[in-house]
Amino acid sequence: MEQEKFSWKQMTWKQRWQYFMDYYFKITLVAVILLCMAISFIKTVFFDRKETMLSVMVLNENMDFDQETMEQELREKMGWTQKDQEVSFTFLSTGSYENDVVLVTRLQARSVDVMIADRETFDSYMKKGFFDEAQKYLPEGSDQETVLIRGCTEEVDDTGKVISKGEERAYGFDLSTSEKYRELGGMLEDPVLGIVVNGEHLDAANSLIEYLTE
Repeated sequence: MEQEKFSWKQMTWKQRWQYFMDYYFKITLVAVILLCMAISFIKTVFFDRKETMLSVMVLNENMDFDQETMEQELREKMGWTQKDQEVSFTFLSTGSYENDVVLVTRLQARSVDVMIADRETFDSYMKKGFFDEAQKYLPEGSDQETVLIRGCTEEVDDTGKVISKGEERAYGFDLSTSEKYRELGGMLEDPVLGIVVNGEHLDAANSLIEYLTE
């Protein structure tokens, strides 16, 4: 050890740098990376936590959809003043096995409150029973029956054959005549909004329907 100290003292700055690179650089680099990961984890868990006030899944939509304006106006409508209160948007294209699995998993996990999709996609998930009855979310005193989309849930066997159908009910809201939806950049030809049956943020869902259909 004394010899190592003596040698270090006798080294030039260039030799010391080379010695560090040869013996300590990798250890130091790993330590710095681990420290950064720990700091990032602590910051995310304890300081950057967001409270999701509404989770919106948007399917097969134009990626230029103005979610920032929608969130800002919803925040004003709901009186959300805290910076950590947010509307969570997820844009997803259906048709691939991976994305369809992601969608179904999130629907079953209660991590989606509202879904906006084209009519064909909406109908396919409506038949599987993923949407709540739309009339529950009509604003009080509102005369918006004309915007309701009706359909039936279906029970199928292992081969995909329909073996029974539920009673016809309203499960969605027609956004095809919504000026606000078009203002936000919505491009779907036949857009429908549905409230996921096990969604958690029902008050915000009511306000979203008012916002898009008024």
